[in-house]
Amino acid sequence: MTIAFVVCGYGCDVGGQRIREYLQWVADLVVEYQGYGYEILIVSTGGITNPAKFLGISEAGMMRDYLVSLGLDIQQFHLEEKAATTEENLRNASSILAAYPEVGIIFVCCDSIRAKKVQFLAERIFPIKLKPSVEGFDFQRSWRERWRQRLWATPLTILGWYWPWMTNLLTALRRKKWGMTK
Repeated sequence: MTIAFVVCGYGCDVGGQRIREYLQWVADLVVEYQGYGYEILIVSTGGITNPAKFLGISEAGMMRDYLVSLGLDIQQFHLEEKAATTEENLRNASSILAAYPEVGIIFVCCDSIRAKKVQFLAERIFPIKLKPSVEGFDFQRSWRERWRQRLWATPLTILGWYWPWMTNLLTALRRKKWGMTK
């Protein structure tokens, strides 16, 4: 059986201490499950969300390169480089994983303050037979960031699931702000 790890990025700067700790945590999870004899597939997700600082480099590519530097096999990776939102990360990862019927378990690695939002989306996006397990890493966010996520971002994501026009509008604004094309 194959285990898929979907690794979500958050405006990654692998020069940052917390993102390196997050990716080390992901690498440790992957190595642990490899040690149990599972085949591993890793979908590194995230588009080019910081073009001013990282022109032409996606979050997915940055994370893959750093995880490979930690000893993971580059052959295990698939890049999802178009997403600007968590929902797009998961939808695009699900499309990639559809080509791998041998996947029996999915772990979604994310920021712990986004775990409830990610769980909500993952349960609706991934096939029912592959109930995803969401694993959150504590990025030590400020109280302001935690409350913003709980009171603003997560409720908007859930409402957007039921009112797609809202998700489309917010995604278009985000893409415009970051200079991303569809």
